[in-house]
Amino acid sequence: MYNDRVQCVCFQYALSDRSKCEGCEEYIPFDALRVKCEFGNKFYHFDCFWKKETTAKCKKDEIMVAVQGIQPQQYQNGHWNVPFIGYFLHKNTQHLKNFFDRPFVSLEVLDKNMDDIVPLIRTEDIERIRQHAALAQEGKTSFYIPKVVEGTSFLFRSCEYCFSFEKERKECLLRQKAVETPEEKLRLEYDKTCFHPKCLSESGFVNIDAKEIGGYASLDENCKKFLDGLFKKKDQADPIFMADNTLSLEHCSSKYCVNMSLAQWARNAELPAEKYNYNYERNIPHKNLRIRYEHLSYHPQCFSELRKVNVDGKDIPNYDKMRESDKLVLDSWFTKSIDFDIPVVEKSKKDDYCDATSCSISPTPSKFPYPYSIKNDEIQIRYKGGIYHPICLQASGNISVNPKDIKNYESLSDGEKETLDGIFKKSEKRKLEEDESNVASEVNGEISAKKMKLFEEEESGETKKD
Repeated sequence: MYNDRVQCVCFQYALSDRSKCEGCEEYIPFDALRVKCEFGNKFYHFDCFWKKETTAKCKKDEIMVAVQGIQPQQYQNGHWNVPFIGYFLHKNTQHLKNFFDRPFVSLEVLDKNMDDIVPLIRTEDIERIRQHAALAQEGKTSFYIPKVVEGTSFLFRSCEYCFSFEKERKECLLRQKAVETPEEKLRLEYDKTCFHPKCLSESGFVNIDAKEIGGYASLDENCKKFLDGLFKKKDQADPIFMADNTLSLEHCSSKYCVNMSLAQWARNAELPAEKYNYNYERNIPHKNLRIRYEHLSYHPQCFSELRKVNVDGKDIPNYDKMRESDKLVLDSWFTKSIDFDIPVVEKSKKDDYCDATSCSISPTPSKFPYPYSIKNDEIQIRYKGGIYHPICLQASGNISVNPKDIKNYESLSDGEKETLDGIFKKSEKRKLEEDESNVASEVNGEISAKKMKLFEEEESGETKKD
């Protein structure tokens, strides 16, 4: 079964025309943008990569772009008129990482505009990388579209959702005795995992029409009719959100997974690698409890800390299907809060992204993996699972509040209070003007209605006289 190991993804221009794409198996032209995973054997064309792989679980320091090497700096020190020449490494050399004997830096480092770090990737191609990584984060690349599996080996046929060795043994015996119909042979691949079509449909992991499935057009009419009955897209559906304990090994999608801090602790304690690699990294072990939100999986604790939802554990979809031990975990991490809808002002503890649809502070899109729009130690407002610049929350029109009613307002400095007051007083003034305008419109409407009524009465009176 697929080991979903989080690894660095490296982007560079092809150094020759001899590398073959792992996706389409065509040669990659010289100087074309190509991609390779840290532990992969082959390169991909840029476009082929997003069909076969994803960066959704990568952090910004795991998306790497090729750069020029930094030459050692020269210094000279005279002593007794005898010149001594030596070299020392540039201070920013520490940020370079070597992959397949070439220097790379992460987007995290690149956004800091450090001296002597010169990308070999053109600006327009770096923008393409960011755009596609942002789409992958939102589950909008073709990697997240189910595809018809054509392979017939045991590994391709084993459905991840309902797999058990006993069930697989019985199905194998039945296949030996009877001829399977095309519908029974059909398997779908989603997120590098194999499913029976019915299992994928029942899992709730996807919300698509059958016609969107890769390879649908090449199926016979019976198979198409079979898939049409299983997959119907729901319009305006809520984000996919459920508990699950049926999937195999995955990695937690939180960029700040709690297990990463445990792994760091284990390394600092100098524990042998075999003691922490599996237990303390971002792994969600085979058949272990996880939260599925949209197209990604999380440890329950990691997802609860994102504050995306406000529910009790027992209200999470699939709660009743979980083991008793899993129910206890969900109950411990998910408790409905009475102040989820109350804005909270605080200082950010790390660089992050403003969740406003259109952030008025950032010149670039405010989302992963673009430059951070909220800097560490800046004032931010947390509201309904999102974080915002105060001015962005005010401009969104999602909330109308007296700044003194914002939680933690009194803990701010006088200057911060003054800034917050100025931002939200504009909001109150605008609302007051809108209310006055609406009242005036209503009054004018009533006057116009009265005039029209009098006019009609006068008309009817003149008609009677005639």
